[in-house]
Amino acid sequence: MRIKRAAIVALLGLAFVTPAIAASIPDEQFDGWTQLQQDNPGLATGSTMGAVFGDFGNLAGESPSYLNREDVPANSSTPLCKSEAECMGHQVSMIANLDFCHDANEKNCIQDVVATSNSGEKINYTNQRYFPAAQELVFKGNPDAQAPNGSTPSVVQFPKIINSAGTNDYVISVYVINRFTHNTDGSGSYSDPLFLASISAVQLVKGNYTPRIAQMTSSGMDWPATYRNPECTVMEIGICGKTVSLPKDVNFSLTLRLNQTFYGWLHGRLTGGTIVSKDVGNRNYVVEISGKPSQVPEAIGVVSTNAAPAKLLQDSWGVQSIEALQKYSKPFIATFAPVRGTYTYNGFLDWLPFLNNKAAAMPTVWSVRNITKDQAVASAGDQALKCLVQTAMASGNNGIAGFVNTNATSYMSGPPAYNSADQSLTYQVAAPHFTTDGSEFQGLYSLQIRADTARCIFNLSDAPVKATVSVTSSDGVEQTVATSANLKDDFYYFQASGFHFSAPTIKLKLFNSAAAPSASPTPTVPTSPSTDVSQVRPTAPRKIIVFNCVKGKIVKKVSGVNPKCPPGYKKA
Repeated sequence: MRIKRAAIVALLGLAFVTPAIAASIPDEQFDGWTQLQQDNPGLATGSTMGAVFGDFGNLAGESPSYLNREDVPANSSTPLCKSEAECMGHQVSMIANLDFCHDANEKNCIQDVVATSNSGEKINYTNQRYFPAAQELVFKGNPDAQAPNGSTPSVVQFPKIINSAGTNDYVISVYVINRFTHNTDGSGSYSDPLFLASISAVQLVKGNYTPRIAQMTSSGMDWPATYRNPECTVMEIGICGKTVSLPKDVNFSLTLRLNQTFYGWLHGRLTGGTIVSKDVGNRNYVVEISGKPSQVPEAIGVVSTNAAPAKLLQDSWGVQSIEALQKYSKPFIATFAPVRGTYTYNGFLDWLPFLNNKAAAMPTVWSVRNITKDQAVASAGDQALKCLVQTAMASGNNGIAGFVNTNATSYMSGPPAYNSADQSLTYQVAAPHFTTDGSEFQGLYSLQIRADTARCIFNLSDAPVKATVSVTSSDGVEQTVATSANLKDDFYYFQASGFHFSAPTIKLKLFNSAAAPSASPTPTVPTSPSTDVSQVRPTAPRKIIVFNCVKGKIVKKVSGVNPKCPPGYKKA
C-alpha cells in the first residue's frame, strides 16, 4: 500500500512520513506510521488496522515539481514536459512549487516573506536559496494556463528569529496541484486547483543525501524515488533539512502573486490568522497571509480488523468488507490530512472509539490550504457555494470570501454549515482531549468572512447586525470560553479559544438588530461571552411618530418608531 499511498500524497496533498522514531526527536519529526507498526505487530499480518491523523503541512517541500502528460497509451512511458507549451493540447497533471518572483511582471510566485517578533520588530529574510538549487526551473509555466513555473522550495534565514534547533533557517514552500488541458486557441479545461503554503523551521544536517527528482517508468511515476528520504523536508546534495519547532511568538507574513481561483475559501493553522487579497488587474492578485504558528495534535489509533465497523472501512479505504480490503498490500494504515476536509473529519469520528485520547505528538505548524468546489458543498451545502459565487467570486477578491483557522486535529475545512433550525453557522472540530504531557488541550478557532457572504448565507438585510459565538460539547453542554466578534473593512472576524475536545461544535449567530430575539430565561448551563457588533455600521436616524390613544375619558400620548395603543385603548 506504500506506493499507492505515495501516489495519493502527490495528487491530493496527503503527507507521507517515515523518519526513524527516537525518544529525543522533536515532535515535528514524529512519524505515526512507523510508530504504529513498531507498537502493533498485527499490522504486518493484517489482523490489525491503524490510522494516523495530523496536519503534515510542514512536509509540503517533499514533492518535486513536474508537468506530466496523461493522455498516452497504457503501459507506455509518460513524458515529463519541460514547459507548458510542450504539453499544450494534451491532458496533463501538475505539481508546481512556486519560485520567488524574479521581477515585477512574474505571476504565480512568492513576492515576499517577513517575520515579526513578539516586540513588533519586522525581520526581512536573507540568503534565499532553492533546495535543490538545480531545480530552480524544472519546467516553464504559462499564466494563461494558470500554470506556474515548476520550481522548488526555498530555504531562507531570518536574523534574530531562532528556532528550537538554535538556527535561523526556515523553509518556504508553496505549491499548486492541478490537472488541465490548454489548447493553442486559448480554450481548455481545468480541475479545481489544490493549494498549500507552509513555513517550517529546519535544522540543516550533512550526510549522504541527494535531491529528489520526478521520474517516469513504463508504469507511470516512480513514487518511491520521488519520496526517498522522507525524514527530510528538503534536500540538497549532501544536506537534509529536518523540521524542528517554530517559535510560537513570531508572526510570519507570506505575500504571493497569483492568478488562481480558490472557490471562496482558505483554511489553515494560524493563530491570529488574517488574509488580504488585492486585485492588481487582468485576473491577477496579490495575496498576503499572516499569522503565528499553532500546535496541532497528531492522533493515532488501532483496531482489530475483524472488529472494524463497516463505516470505518468505507470512509478509510472505500471498501465495504474485509475481503475487499485484502486486495491492498499490508499494513492497513490510513493517513488523514486536512486537505481532504470533511472526509478527514468524518474519518476522525469513525476512529474516535479506537484513538488514544492523548496526543501522540504536538508539532508546531504554519500551513494554509484551499478547498475545492465539492468540499464547499460537502461542508456547507449548495447555499453556501451559491453565496460564495455571488459574493467572493464576483468581488474582484481572488474568490476569497473566508479564512478559517483552528488547532484542532481534524475539522470541517469548508464554510460553516447554516442550520436553519436555530439560524446559526455551525463549525465542527475534533482532536484528542489531552496533550502529550497529559494536560487538557485548549482549542482555538478563528474565522474571517466577508460581510456580504455572511449576509447572503443568513439571508440578512444590510441593516446593523448582532453576532454571538458559542461552543457546545458533544454531550450538548455549552462550554464557557473566551469569544469575540467584530466587523472591520467589510469582513467579520470571529474567534473562540479555551474550549475542550474531543468533538465540540462551534456556533456563530448573526441577526439583524431590529429582529434581535427576546431575552431567554436564565440558562441551566454556562453561557459564553459575546461581543455586540451592531454599532460598527452607522445607521440613519429613524422618524419618531407621536399620537393620542383614548379609553373613555382617559387620554394617553404614545410615541416611537412604530407605536401602538395599549390594550383597551383606541387611536384618537
